[in-house]
Amino acid sequence: MKLIYVVVICLLSCLSFSVALGCMYTARDVGFVDIRPAPYHLYFYIRNNTPEDLVSTFRQISYAALMDSNIQVETINVDKRESYQTSEGSATDDGAMRYLEFWELQSFPAAVLVSPEGQSLVLPISIPDKPFKEAVWSAMESIVISPKRKEILSSIVDSYCVILLIQGGNAAANEKAQAAASGAIAEIKRMMSQMTKPIENPPLLIVIPTELYSQERVLLWSLGINGKGIDDPHLVLLYGKGRRIGPFFKGENITQNGIFNILSLIGSSCECGLDKGWMLDTMIPLRWDRKLQSEVVKQLGFDAESPMVKTEISQILSIGQSSEPGRSLESGKFEEYSEQVVELESLPTAATVSPAQFRQLVSPDPDTSKTVIRPYQKVLSVAIGMVVLILAGGVFIILQTRRRTS
Repeated sequence: MKLIYVVVICLLSCLSFSVALGCMYTARDVGFVDIRPAPYHLYFYIRNNTPEDLVSTFRQISYAALMDSNIQVETINVDKRESYQTSEGSATDDGAMRYLEFWELQSFPAAVLVSPEGQSLVLPISIPDKPFKEAVWSAMESIVISPKRKEILSSIVDSYCVILLIQGGNAAANEKAQAAASGAIAEIKRMMSQMTKPIENPPLLIVIPTELYSQERVLLWSLGINGKGIDDPHLVLLYGKGRRIGPFFKGENITQNGIFNILSLIGSSCECGLDKGWMLDTMIPLRWDRKLQSEVVKQLGFDAESPMVKTEISQILSIGQSSEPGRSLESGKFEEYSEQVVELESLPTAATVSPAQFRQLVSPDPDTSKTVIRPYQKVLSVAIGMVVLILAGGVFIILQTRRRTS
């Protein structure tokens, strides 16, 4: 009988521990973690007769301007058909050469920016009557910096997410789209305090009017818009580390209900049955420095760059449903999921309870006026509860034993 009591108590303890330590991450949390990095590639094409000072200038400027960005730079000698790495990673010659052939580039040096989806864009690094150094600096800065991207980065960490509305030539459709976005924001705002991880600031709506197309050329290109003018407005949601989520809404498909559906997914648990492929969509080209990463640690309560966190989330995302990134789906159709496993980078498997949950991965929040429950605090509370439960069980067994002996 004594053995039965012990077994029952142990089972109850394990059950309470596993329930309490369910997924502590939300879809929004996952957006800040680079589980499957998909960088943009910048190919710098030269020939044997390209002056060495131009090559050196480009390498120095690109290194400085693109530091802490999701841009991978590579120099390609067209005559030798060789590539030599100037940042992490390397692409095959054939992969780089096909963009050179596609654009029929004849003048060198030349630079082509390629997105993770294979879209390409020629950058102006050789401009008549403009010094090469100045042209390169301008081109490199335009890849990762623009007025609207500064606005996005200034609020995406503190806000629930960013709703980016690209206006078209139809003024009535623009107003309708903006009203739909504002309505969805108001709707999700009423629910935010009840979510698993309450977020202080609601989604931020950022609008790109037609007159700013030229300034936001690279940003629009990364979203699949050529910037030459569109009739209907386009809308996309950005969250986490500037990552896209859900479909690319266009024209009549920009509805309050459709936007709200995606917003509600961002705040949900990453184990809630959400299609995992939607949480692995491409980031916009940007510079993500240490200051931003420090803000992320304070906001989330854990270090999104920690290998332990990446390992745990990789395990979570490798189980369950997954489809192609949400933008490939028709706007408004959120039920069309496909059963397939996400193929992740070679990461070690994690235990059901991650080591990341047992460590304090963040410094105390300097703002003591806010009560923030960190993952390790939850773990500590559960551990104390288990100890109390086990002690109570031991006392119960001792009492039962004494009664029998008396």
